[in-house]
Amino acid sequence: MEKLIKIRADLASKGLDWPEFDNAIKQEQNMILRRIIRREYKNGKYLKHLKDIEDSQSQTIEKDRYWWITVNPNNKVCMNDIKYKVESFVKRKIVSNYIYVYEQRGTSQETCGNGKHVHLLIRKAKNIMPTVFKRDAKNSFKSITDVKNSSIFNMHSCPVDYLKDKYNYMLGDKTGDKKDIKCKWDLTFREKYKLNKIYFDSLEAFGLKVFPITE
Repeated sequence: MEKLIKIRADLASKGLDWPEFDNAIKQEQNMILRRIIRREYKNGKYLKHLKDIEDSQSQTIEKDRYWWITVNPNNKVCMNDIKYKVESFVKRKIVSNYIYVYEQRGTSQETCGNGKHVHLLIRKAKNIMPTVFKRDAKNSFKSITDVKNSSIFNMHSCPVDYLKDKYNYMLGDKTGDKKDIKCKWDLTFREKYKLNKIYFDSLEAFGLKVFPITE
């Protein structure tokens, strides 16, 4: 590099141009400058206010990592379409891990299968902002339910301390509002549609232990 600079200096002293060399020097200088700026920014010595905002956003992402979602499809939506939407959703890049269960609200042979709904416990992808996750989740289910109605489509972040409770709830640990009776008819409902008691890709991702699951 020193020899090239000397050559360029000799050419300059003679009033000669070497535009290719000048462009190369500028590119090298810009690259070094960008490297210095990145290092100083990372260490909080440059544009500190922007670094603080970025750090706070990262903390928000980690804080709202787990989500509890309940989807009540329209009555006219068939089970196959519900399954398709759920399976498509959990495969999206915004979802890191999932646990979900299909349920119904019937309490007799005549009403079994009424009020089909899905509970999902989701571990959001790490670099996805909560606002983006909520938007994309609504888009995933808007064709089968009213995502603007929180009594039909409900989603909220779930604190880590409540993950086990939500999991037990999906396994049938429920009381009140004839939920124990509904859980019994869930067995018939799942058998009819060939549904598993529960679906998940990883329990460890939620801090839960794997154990045999039987109806």
